Amino acid sequence: MFRFFKNAAGNVAVTFALLVFVLLGVAGGAVDYTRVINVRSDYQEAVDTAAFAAAIAYKKKSWEASKQVGLDYLNAQSPETASVRLSKVEIKLDNDSIVATVRGESTNSLLSAIGFGSFDFEVKSFVKMPDYPIEVAMVLDNTFSMSVDGKIGTLKTTAKEFVDTLLNHDLSDVKISVVPFAQYVNVGSQFLGASWLEAANDIKITPRQCSMKQDVISKSGCRIEYTNHPAQDVPEQCTAAVYNDGVLIKPATCEPAHTKPAHTTSGEVCSNIEYSAPYESCQPEKRETVYWNGCVASRPNPLNTNDNDYSRKVPGPNNLVCPSPISPLTSDRNKLKTAINNMVAVGNTYIPQGIVWGYRTLTNKQPFDQALSDGQRASKKGRRYLIVMTDGMNSRSPVYTRDVFSSKNEVGLHTGSNISLADDLTLDTCNVVKSENIEVYTVSFGNDVDASTKQMLRTCASKPENYFDAATNNDLVSTFQSIADSIVTVYLSR
Repeated sequence: MFRFFKNAAGNVAVTFALLVFVLLGVAGGAVDYTRVINVRSDYQEAVDTAAFAAAIAYKKKSWEASKQVGLDYLNAQSPETASVRLSKVEIKLDNDSIVATVRGESTNSLLSAIGFGSFDFEVKSFVKMPDYPIEVAMVLDNTFSMSVDGKIGTLKTTAKEFVDTLLNHDLSDVKISVVPFAQYVNVGSQFLGASWLEAANDIKITPRQCSMKQDVISKSGCRIEYTNHPAQDVPEQCTAAVYNDGVLIKPATCEPAHTKPAHTTSGEVCSNIEYSAPYESCQPEKRETVYWNGCVASRPNPLNTNDNDYSRKVPGPNNLVCPSPISPLTSDRNKLKTAINNMVAVGNTYIPQGIVWGYRTLTNKQPFDQALSDGQRASKKGRRYLIVMTDGMNSRSPVYTRDVFSSKNEVGLHTGSNISLADDLTLDTCNVVKSENIEVYTVSFGNDVDASTKQMLRTCASKPENYFDAATNNDLVSTFQSIADSIVTVYLSR
């Protein structure tokens, strides 16, 4: 009996030894496997960051420089551990994606005792670069208020940087239009005679003007006579302040009441003056050509908010003042920058005119037809964007009068002061644009934009985060950079 128990104890010892070995392997496996999972997770985060860094850099740098940026990020983000040996670290450009790869092995601590020295791992990150065609309309406030505090200069610099950001990106097709607006918009005088436009050069005629005159031949018996003027009380005289687009041009002035002192004047008086016979003196008729300068007014509502039915032509009166001409959609960097450099601050604010003409540059039909057709855009998954920037509220609204050219047309001159109407038309135009699947961004610029205008711009934007309040010049720069980055955004596709 004793021998049996002795032998049984030996068997238990052997069994326990084997069981301990298995339990140790299981425990060691759990520890080492947890370690490699953590290592893999850490490296996945590192390659994601590196791929994004390379993609963002590739907007402005060469691929080799961008790849190095990604590798630098990868080195900085990689976990520091002696238990990991890397066999591959790579960032490459693969068609429309940037691919970052790390491959290596994590050395085991406990499992190595039973012959499992390491776990292999590999992590990848794919960052998709947008390859769709992009069409962007920049609708930029060029009203007189932009002339103060260096705002027009900041806008020019910012707009040119925006152009560079988009055109430096390696996309298959990027086109941008520039639409300066104020009280009116300038479509360009080259469109004179276009089928959609009602405009003409005028002949200004100054008629022949005649009057009867007589010349003094001789005079005699002349003397100087003096006239005494008594003191005179002059009341206070005031002139009102003069504003242009809300900017004070000339302050109100008052000349206080005062007494004009007594004084004496003198003049020649003659007893005999001989005149010539009466004769006719005439100024000849003058004819001057008044050239249409490209400025356009509005068509009747709702044609003033959309891009159709040009049987009702766009009116182009000759006496309007407007900013520099629209630059239609183009990928020509020099043309865009020239258009931006030519911008001048002039006139009052009527925002709907800028929005509707920005929208018209994004369609594939007259007046501007540089955009993709709906079919082309759908097949290429193209995207359209409209950016509206203003530094103030609507200060003008349309007032309709009969067109001098045609009895069927009405001209909407932006000479009214119905701000509520102008705000309603702003939102109506924004809604038309958004209904065409055009993403709208809005920007209020400066400290003089009132709360109701900011709310209108927020409503106009496609979504709340597409509205930006740029209070300072620096804010405007960062705002346009944010918009550019969101348009050419990259995204993780693994």
